[in-house]
Amino acid sequence: MRIRVDGKDIDVTEKMKIFEIISKLGIQPETIIPIRNDEILTSDDIINEGDEIHLKKVIAGG
Repeated sequence: MRIRVDGKDIDVTEKMKIFEIISKLGIQPETIIPIRNDEILTSDDIINEGDEIHLKKVIAGG
């Protein structure tokens, strides 16, 4: 199945959780916030065929 992450097409298996996709991309989950259709996703949310995901970088300061 194919999804789009930050403008790039990515092939994934069916019923993958966003956490699994982020890990497959080599991204540390605590450094981003995944967003689909203006909705923040949790690590357990399942991604569907044709979904467009935006990965918003988390910035912390002090």
